[in-house]
Amino acid sequence: MAATVLVSGGGGAAAVSTIKALRMGGFDGRIVSTDAERLSAGLYLADAFRVVPKAADPAFYPAVRRLIEEEHIGVIFPTSGFDIYEFARHKREIEAMGVVVAMSDADAMATCENKWQFYLKTQGVFPLPETGRDPKTWNRFPCFVKPVFGKGSRDTHRCATREELEFHTLPARDMLI
Repeated sequence: MAATVLVSGGGGAAAVSTIKALRMGGFDGRIVSTDAERLSAGLYLADAFRVVPKAADPAFYPAVRRLIEEEHIGVIFPTSGFDIYEFARHKREIEAMGVVVAMSDADAMATCENKWQFYLKTQGVFPLPETGRDPKTWNRFPCFVKPVFGKGSRDTHRCATREELEFHTLPARDMLI
């Protein structure tokens, strides 16, 4: 019998792409998708779906656990930036149920989420751009600053001068150079 996979975050592009990739790759099992919004596109691309509480809601994990048991889920592909932390928090418990959770554990996610910790962990392993935290000692311009925590290119800035660098790295901001 083919596996049943759960693709969470059915409203996002990652879920839609995961479902499409499974179909294009010839996956012959069932695909179940979840999302907190009933009109999420990925729900309707799957063989079955469930509307679940938002990941921040304490009812989220119990609802997902019931779904895993009722749908006989064998593999989970968490695709939402909202629920990945809940799946990571419960990863060992879910795996103890015999389910493969296709994601990193919570410690690895925390390292990757913090750009400075990621830099320190990977420095010397492969080439990385020069990176710093102290704008007072930075002397290479132009440079690029970004938040230690954040997604995409939000709050990132190219700084051509020291004045621009100092403006974008005010003490209240946790930035990398």
